[in-house]
Amino acid sequence: MKVIAVYDVEARRGRDVRKICTRYLNPVQRSVFEGELTEQQYARLRTELGRHIREEDQLVFYIVRNPKRVRREYLGIPVVDLWW
Repeated sequence: MKVIAVYDVEARRGRDVRKICTRYLNPVQRSVFEGELTEQQYARLRTELGRHIREEDQLVFYIVRNPKRVRREYLGIPVVDLWW
């Protein structure tokens, strides 16, 4: 399945969150990652990230089960096409 992860966390925890996301997903922007994961990989990613997220933080996952139904649009410089 395709996964897009977007986060907004405090700077110190942000470094840890970024390191974890980079192990599973491809960076798109500073706090946006995307990639293809199995259900098990996704579960591990959520577990690892859950250890670093606090009540004041936000982490959003977009799960795309059928990539043919997703259209990506850009304003400004387009991101290198990583998996679409």
